[in-house]
Amino acid sequence: MRTVIYIDLYKYSGQKTLFQKDISYSWQEELRIILYTDKHKVCDPFRFSIGSIEDISTILDLSKTEKLEYKL
Repeated sequence: MRTVIYIDLYKYSGQKTLFQKDISYSWQEELRIILYTDKHKVCDPFRFSIGSIEDISTILDLSKTEKLEYKL
């Protein structure tokens, strides 16, 4: 588990890792968990439960999100 590193992909050369993302998404402050499993089919999802995130999340009407200001 690591935080995502945001880079300018237009200026970046080299192999991109699973923990790199374009700088235009840096407002997301994303954390990623990568799981390597011994599943036979690569396209099969690995399902697990994280429980409720009700205490740290908010449901928003997407039609109103353009009016929101993001405060980081």
